[in-house]
Amino acid sequence: MNDQLPSSVPQPVPSRALWWQVYLPVAILVLLTLAGAVWVLLGGFAGSVDVGAGADVVLILLCLPNVLLGVLGFAFVAALCYGVAWLCIKLPPYVRQATHWLTLIERQTYQVSQRVAAPMVSVGARLAQLETFFQRGRSTQAQQKDTGLGGKQ
Repeated sequence: MNDQLPSSVPQPVPSRALWWQVYLPVAILVLLTLAGAVWVLLGGFAGSVDVGAGADVVLILLCLPNVLLGVLGFAFVAALCYGVAWLCIKLPPYVRQATHWLTLIERQTYQVSQRVAAPMVSVGARLAQLETFFQRGRSTQAQQKDTGLGGKQ
C-alpha cells in the first residue's frame, strides 16, 4: 500500500502554527475587550471624564466588524448588478442564435415524429373503421333476428 496521502487531502496543521495563527489572535482580542470593559467600568465608578471617550472607542471597535460586513455585502450586490447589466448587453445575440437553433431542432423533431407516427395512426384508423363496420354488421343481424326479418326462422 502507498503510505503517502494524495495531494488533494489537506495536511494537518502543526500545533505550533495552530497556536500562532488561531489561539494567540483570539487571546489578544479577548484581553483587549476585557481591558476596555475594565477601563470603562473603573472610569465610571471613579467619576472620571474619560468614560465617555473610552465607551465611544469600545463601541466603535464593536461596530467595526458589522460595518465591514455591510460594506462587503454592498460591494457584492453592486458587482452582481453590474454583472447582470453586462449580461443583458452581451447575451441577446447569443440568445437569439440559441433560439434559432432550438426552433430548427423542434421543427426537425416534429417532422420526424410525424413521419414515424403517420403509418401507425393510419393503420389504427383503418382497424377502427373495420371494427365499426363489423360491429354494425353484427348488430344489424342481431336486430333482424329479434324482429323476425332474418332469412331463417
